[in-house]
Amino acid sequence: MIRNTLIGILGALSLLMGNPTSSSIQVSKEEMTETATKKELEDFIQAAVEKNHFSGVVMVVHRGKVLLNHGYGAATVNDRNEQDTVMHVASITKQFTAAAIMKLWEAGTIDLDVSINTYLPQEYQSDTWKNVTVHHLLSHTGGVVDYDESYYDAETKSFCFNDVIRAMIIESQRKGLEFEPGSEWRYSNIGYTLLGVILESTTGLSYGEIIQEYIFDKAGMTNSSIHEEGYVAKMGYATGYRWDEMQKKLVEDNVKCLPVTPSDGGLVTTTEDLCKWSNVLAGKRPDVLSPEILNRMTTPVLHTFTQDGGYGYGLFIDDSSGTRRIHHPGWILGFRSHFCFYPEKELYISVFCNNSTTNPMQITAGLSEIME
Repeated sequence: MIRNTLIGILGALSLLMGNPTSSSIQVSKEEMTETATKKELEDFIQAAVEKNHFSGVVMVVHRGKVLLNHGYGAATVNDRNEQDTVMHVASITKQFTAAAIMKLWEAGTIDLDVSINTYLPQEYQSDTWKNVTVHHLLSHTGGVVDYDESYYDAETKSFCFNDVIRAMIIESQRKGLEFEPGSEWRYSNIGYTLLGVILESTTGLSYGEIIQEYIFDKAGMTNSSIHEEGYVAKMGYATGYRWDEMQKKLVEDNVKCLPVTPSDGGLVTTTEDLCKWSNVLAGKRPDVLSPEILNRMTTPVLHTFTQDGGYGYGLFIDDSSGTRRIHHPGWILGFRSHFCFYPEKELYISVFCNNSTTNPMQITAGLSEIME
């Protein structure tokens, strides 16, 4: 492999430079291994740029050391992606919604095991949901029927607010449940839309204000926000693209896809801010999330196991390789992303793409293989 070849070259050079002590040899070996790993990571991403038109930002951190933190391709028609370029990360949002709910649970404001009717505004309360609990929504085990592409709006880039969200919820009520709550697992975006409504009705704040106060401010995530109504992209924010094979270039994405609401997919952030969040998930920031909350969020719930692992609260937990991986993908118009954290390895990997024809999960898999 490239890494082994480079280590051999650097090792030969070090011998030509003299007769170092054993301690300096040890340091030199560590430095050579790190240098080789960085090159292998960079070469892997460059191949993705050349072969798969990758455009986005990648960050790899191992045991506190940044091995890769770089932007690739176009952020906008005028700017390149940089390490601090801000991108939409879609369903990665769900773990933040879950964390905010759990902080209210810890405060005794929300009971996870009562009907969601207890916390929903009266217009959304329904006999359909009398046996659906907050726990069910957090773990996608409530059987609540998800929304579909009919709410896509090219003018709003498929972001949904207020009256549109209300229509989504009312329609879901009318359709009934897909299965008995707690008996199965099926990914449901609208379940997290409902959790956002519960957060707002319980606190009297907007969803964005809640996440800002409960999470971003405490965790030092200064470049993160929520795409709510009135959102305007600022300088340093990426545009969402797709690869057009006919034109052989990236074009603004306009292909019909699932819409999104603030609490199920409205997070706008950077790989560096999510690295700060990985420290929270590692238990290093109990001032942000307590051990009790982390345990609940990262413990798979019964009936939730898929090819991506089991589902806790807002997070997939995968132990299939023998090394625990906490992760979540995101997909929205013009953007695809994947966030991975390996607690035992102290390894954080995030791949944010502003090219929706790229699969970031394939890239994180390749990067994690290099780090084995």
